[in-house]
Amino acid sequence: MKKIVFALGFVSVLSTANAQQMQQLSQYLMNPYLINPAAAGLTDYVDLNLSFRAQWVGFDNAPRTYYLSGNSVIGRISDAPRYSASLRTSKAAAPKNTGIRTGKMRHAVGGNLMTDSYGPFKRNMANASYAIHLPITKNMNVAVGVGMGISNIVFDQNKVDLLNPNDATYSTFLGSADKKNLFDVFTGIYLYTNQWQVGYSNAQMMQNKLYFGDPTNAALKMHHFFSAGYSIQANDNFIITPNLLLKYMNPAPAALDVNCKFEYKDIMYGGISYRHKDAVVGMIGMLWNNIKIGYSYDYTISALRKQNSGGHEIIAGYKIKI
Repeated sequence: MKKIVFALGFVSVLSTANAQQMQQLSQYLMNPYLINPAAAGLTDYVDLNLSFRAQWVGFDNAPRTYYLSGNSVIGRISDAPRYSASLRTSKAAAPKNTGIRTGKMRHAVGGNLMTDSYGPFKRNMANASYAIHLPITKNMNVAVGVGMGISNIVFDQNKVDLLNPNDATYSTFLGSADKKNLFDVFTGIYLYTNQWQVGYSNAQMMQNKLYFGDPTNAALKMHHFFSAGYSIQANDNFIITPNLLLKYMNPAPAALDVNCKFEYKDIMYGGISYRHKDAVVGMIGMLWNNIKIGYSYDYTISALRKQNSGGHEIIAGYKIKI
């Protein structure tokens, strides 16, 4: 595999770039806990998920992401009354098999292990969270979640060839690019019924400074996520769920995902997503009892489309009834 070539001053430019700093994922619809800690414990299951993503296939040292996550309500709740969670604001019936429960106060916990690599950099992350779900009415709950985690950024100089072996910026960078553990906090809020959900969450609240040596002056920026979805029971077998996700990090421009997921009974799902000026995503998955396996493909529509063959993401999940 080819090594990344660093020209004079490249590290400094990279460190202060205004691009989004967090990993890109496509199948968050199948695991909403990934983007909002308040989404932990939406259902009566321990929800475990394992995933791998390869972005911009064809680029040497392109981004690769691995994660293992889990979330669950606390305590046995299988004997609690189950309510139909429609808001009753229209004649449309609430979907039958979303699994979301409302009308009861609930406590939930979650956790996530993730590795995100890009070029010579690799970021390892581990976090844990807690959420409380409070009933507003029998058919509507609001959840508030908070989490804490640690991460470190590792630099592999074996993946770098220098055009100028006397690059002073790079030498200074190497002198301070040791592993440093960074503590961080993230929060979220989730308003939901069995038919619709609206959420806000953030990440990298501590905005930790990355000490890569002068003249670099990099820091992790706070990210904001706004989501909304509405489930439509098309007939006895099909549920259609349009969804929006707005991502923002100052001073980068906001990024919008427009999604639509289709579910057939409890057997299979599919979907399509448009990531503004970046990619069109198709996804498909199968469900067997409490097991799910899904795949998505990102077709690049940005200026990078001639340099890569898209992205692939695989997710495997298992639900344990509480």
